[in-house]
Amino acid sequence: MIGLSILVVIIAAVAGAMLVYRRSGAYAPLHGASSALGSRANSPGRDASSALETWLAEWREAGLLDAPQVARIVAYEEAKHAPKSRVPIAAEAVGYVGAALVFGAVASLVGNNLEEMTIPARIAVLAVPALLAALAGWFAGREPDPAFERLGSVLWALSVGLLVATLIEVFVDAIHDGDPPRHG
Repeated sequence: MIGLSILVVIIAAVAGAMLVYRRSGAYAPLHGASSALGSRANSPGRDASSALETWLAEWREAGLLDAPQVARIVAYEEAKHAPKSRVPIAAEAVGYVGAALVFGAVASLVGNNLEEMTIPARIAVLAVPALLAALAGWFAGREPDPAFERLGSVLWALSVGLLVATLIEVFVDAIHDGDPPRHG
């Protein structure tokens, strides 16, 4: 059981590291003023950002601003114009409730037949959805819409839970033949 506890801690640490990496990777605050200004090329307020880019470049060349000041100005302007969700919050909530109902129904159906399945089939029933949820969470989380970012986080949390269940199945049933080791 100590090994299983250590495994759960390791999985939680990896999941936390993945969340931190994901937040610092694709959605990092400005790495440089020019990359931040260039990333706004397709934003709805393109004319305003174009004027801002022109002014900031001109002021920087004139020596009025340095690179850190430009970066702070761009960060401030981007924070003011944070992306708004295109998905209404009510639709998002209905989607989560519907997904929870479907997930519960599938879990109930599989749970009723779990004892009749072979060990590799039980592991696959848990591992395949874990991988699919992780992949879906990765792709959904890369969208700039806040609703999709939240969906990506939910899918990643679901994949971590399924991964823990998969590893418990592997350790208890596959390695210890359904009888977890007793300590004491």
